[in-house]
Amino acid sequence: MYALNVFSQSIRYLKDAFLRQNNDAGFNWEEQDIRWVLTVPAIWPEEAISFMRKAAEEAGIVEQHLKICLEPEAATIFTYESNQNLFHPGCKFIVVDAGGGTVDVTGYEVLKEKGLKELFPPSGGDWGGNRVNKAFLSLLGDIFGTDILSYFRRSHASEYHELGKSIEISKGVVMASDDVTDFTLKIPSALWEIHRQHSKNRKENDKISLEKDGKTYIIKLRADKIRFSRKLAKLCFEQPISSIVKHLKSLLNSSDGQGVELIVMAGGFSNSMILLNTVKKAFPKVHVVTPHFQEGDAAWSVLRGAVNFGHGSNLIDYRRCKRTYGFEITEQYDVTKHASHRPIRVNGEDRCYEVFKKIVEKNKPLKANETRTETVGIEPDWDGNLKFFASDKKNPVFTDEESSWKIGKIHVDKPFPKSSNLEIKMFFGKGEIEFDVTNPDNGKKIRKRLVLDI
Repeated sequence: MYALNVFSQSIRYLKDAFLRQNNDAGFNWEEQDIRWVLTVPAIWPEEAISFMRKAAEEAGIVEQHLKICLEPEAATIFTYESNQNLFHPGCKFIVVDAGGGTVDVTGYEVLKEKGLKELFPPSGGDWGGNRVNKAFLSLLGDIFGTDILSYFRRSHASEYHELGKSIEISKGVVMASDDVTDFTLKIPSALWEIHRQHSKNRKENDKISLEKDGKTYIIKLRADKIRFSRKLAKLCFEQPISSIVKHLKSLLNSSDGQGVELIVMAGGFSNSMILLNTVKKAFPKVHVVTPHFQEGDAAWSVLRGAVNFGHGSNLIDYRRCKRTYGFEITEQYDVTKHASHRPIRVNGEDRCYEVFKKIVEKNKPLKANETRTETVGIEPDWDGNLKFFASDKKNPVFTDEESSWKIGKIHVDKPFPKSSNLEIKMFFGKGEIEFDVTNPDNGKKIRKRLVLDI
């Protein structure tokens, strides 16, 4: 619940700031005139996406005015609509949305009707630019001392933030092919002062030696900056970039990745020349580009695409199912299927509980707004909660398997005076899963979303 409060208050602050600035500019917009778009990483599980929707609603954004957009899809919309000369019917391409925290990778094929078909489910990892920033901070800890850097972070929060911005700017100019020019990083004056107080014998202009990976590097200390070899700077990029390249190789070598001719590098981390050049070198037969409209578009492509998405752009006709989804049910005990679970005697019949009722299967293509309908038997004493599960297996049998987990539940208002059947229609093939529930007593359909256990 604390996390929900933190996220909802953050969204509320951004929402109120936007409304305030527009009012100051003379735009007398009402909140009902605005459609809000919230972007999320594509590799997030459904429960995390539902959590963000709930946080936005807690922040005062009405459900009907909120759209959730997957970040690599936003980058795809912007790239496709602003660079149509890159694409043709049958073209297969990969979008790498390399942000600060995560790297999301999706693949598409351009259909003859100009829509897109997803080649494989979104994938990726925590290989974003923040990993490089942390590596640089770790390097500064080696240079100045971890205790000094920790004290600086605690006692000079604003200048520590400025140091992070300095790293963000400087890392963008590291070139994969340049090992001659020194790398320069601006250092806040407060860090220098703390460093001098703890290193009385050190001169203002000094040099120190640093051992890293079996090599010796010279660090040059100057009045407001430090300089060192770009080879040392490149070490800070190695882990996240190698993870990105390794993942791309696995996708391109898969059956679904055969014939990919284009890699689009989007997100702020894609403005890093060393990342861009390393990907180009790793895949010489594939055309590697960044979204081009004006300088810095790699960083802004998700934002621009999200705006287009909010205005109705939706190019994705087919998506691949990220996981296997289904409900938890009970059914008549069958020793050939349920041998690992004990039967429970109910009303003279052996029943098996915690059965995974599969609705859609992992990696299967789903058309936008594709539906599945399931009829569930309910009893008068049912609590009104239908548990919804996901699994990394294609054919799970039970919901308590290690590969299965509960995403949330669908709550249906009671009472149900008699035994009856509940009709659940599920809408797949979009960024979120939606449900239409038909009440067995009055036949009324209600649009439902997952309820999280928070």
